[in-house]
Amino acid sequence: MAIIISLPLSGQIPVHEDTIRIDEVVISRRGINNSPGSGKVSVDSILLLHYSTASVSDLMSENSRVFIKSYGPGGIASPMIRGTGAGHTRILWNGISIGNPMLGQSDLSLVPAGLVDDVSILYGGGSLRMTSGGLGGAISLETKPDWSRDDLISVSQTAGSFGKYAGLVKLKTGNAHFQSVTKAFFHSSKNNFRYLNTWIGADPVWEKRQNNSILQKGFLQEIYYRRPGSSGSARLWYQSASRTLPAPVISQQTPGDEKQYDESLRALVNLDLPGSRSSYKISTAVILDRLNYSNRTASVDSRNLSGTLFVTAEMETLAGRNTRLTFAANEEMSMIRSNNYDEVKMRNLVSLTASAENRAGDRAGAEVLIRGILFNDRFLFPDLFAGLSYRLIKDTENLLKASFSRNSRLPSMNDMYWIPGGNPSLQNEYAYSYELTWDMKNKISSLLDISSDITIYRSYIKNMIKWLPGEFSYWTPENLGHVNTSGLESALKITFSGNTFQTCLTAGYTFTRASGRNTQNESNLQKKGQLPYIPANQFHGRLRFDRKSLYTALSTNFTGRRYITTDNTQYLPDYIYTDLIIGNKIKWGRTAFDLGLGIGNIFNTRYQTIAYYPMPGRSFSVRLNVQAIK
Repeated sequence: MAIIISLPLSGQIPVHEDTIRIDEVVISRRGINNSPGSGKVSVDSILLLHYSTASVSDLMSENSRVFIKSYGPGGIASPMIRGTGAGHTRILWNGISIGNPMLGQSDLSLVPAGLVDDVSILYGGGSLRMTSGGLGGAISLETKPDWSRDDLISVSQTAGSFGKYAGLVKLKTGNAHFQSVTKAFFHSSKNNFRYLNTWIGADPVWEKRQNNSILQKGFLQEIYYRRPGSSGSARLWYQSASRTLPAPVISQQTPGDEKQYDESLRALVNLDLPGSRSSYKISTAVILDRLNYSNRTASVDSRNLSGTLFVTAEMETLAGRNTRLTFAANEEMSMIRSNNYDEVKMRNLVSLTASAENRAGDRAGAEVLIRGILFNDRFLFPDLFAGLSYRLIKDTENLLKASFSRNSRLPSMNDMYWIPGGNPSLQNEYAYSYELTWDMKNKISSLLDISSDITIYRSYIKNMIKWLPGEFSYWTPENLGHVNTSGLESALKITFSGNTFQTCLTAGYTFTRASGRNTQNESNLQKKGQLPYIPANQFHGRLRFDRKSLYTALSTNFTGRRYITTDNTQYLPDYIYTDLIIGNKIKWGRTAFDLGLGIGNIFNTRYQTIAYYPMPGRSFSVRLNVQAIK
């Protein structure tokens, strides 16, 4: 009975737990990033929100190392990277070039920043990973799906000085397998700012800029789906812009005399088939552009319609544990109907690309790419990229990158077929480029992060196309130019985060040396001269401070002297441009309000990026963003 009575009492005997609980242990390995030899610089996503109702040219001119050559608000704005011209920078939309085949370049003032989810810059030979022809580099614009199941509606509106009003609406709906995103935008501005006219005589006179209005509208529809064995997307982007273009301030102009109408329709379909060792991608795109330009004084009525078809197929496979091989085929067929050509012109461009990337171990990575191009039944000398990355100190983000590239650019359709003056026998331009980069990322503490990079580069561009006066009172293009560019690029980012605040400082400096010569005049070496409109020195800095719902950001840009003549006797002076943004974010349930006040050019600096085209002084804007999540 004693034994039976004691059985229930066994629970009173102390039992020592034999499980020892320890903190988790994280085992990680630092690998080389996906871009050995060179990388890309992405624009901060917070900036995209602030510039959602502005253009990509405004975003980049005020917050990047890219020099934007602009004719003023509402006017044509083209990027110039590493001392090259506007035609040497490729603009890509989800991997597809959206440059007009007639001009061979793009107008970033017509690309709304609110339509894209990511903006990145690929400098020099690094752009060959996506396209050829970017002798200076490439700007990549991407739209991406958000696979959260939340439905969302976002409305942004901006009103500001000089009759500016802009709006953007975004609707998102779907589930874990299907997403639909619709964006619509509207932009209207008179751009009738005051400027000091110092060119009309000895006594400067304040005048108001005329014939400078713009009306722009459009939409973007995106559809995404994904399944375990496949994913795909379809995008449709339509927009139009009607502009009155101002003349240089030294010329007289009748109101409404010079106009331009741009209209674009871009459709893109992607299919991705991932696998355990190999994956496949297929893309098809159609781009239609209409550009009508009229100038009554000059008796010009130019009407142009272009269409381009893109078909791309890519296979990516693993060869061993550390090597990835990529093979791609691309066809680009363009057709132009213009009253400036003697007939409908077509051209076909086929390229085959092979690349190998190896990341053996955690210290080194290498990549080799070769691309063959068939242009109008003629094979060009292949483009080439070779890059190497090496981690200087083990288990740190302290990398040394080096690369070499050969990149070629084809003449534009206007270069070849414009009447009068076009030259169908033009050869392609090509460049040999070298660059060396030191890239560092360091987490000092749980509160402080520092990252920086320094790049030195040198490029030799051959067969530069130049339009020169011909024998019959009109200009014609020839392969007459050689250009040598070299320089230094640097960037710094410091982030300090606390419990209720965050401070972020970003800064960048570029030094660019660009000189050229004419092969018909070997004495014209310009060894000490700078090519026109290429600033030797540029600096940009941005300081942002967030505390709870309040935020403020101060950004400043310095652009050095730009010569406007080849002999460097005339120039535009350097200038400093400073912006200030102050805002407050309020959250009410699942609805968020963001109200911001912007002051542009707060010191009222008078400056020009192109001679005789003044830029506006101080301006004000109010932006309201309302975002509701269901």
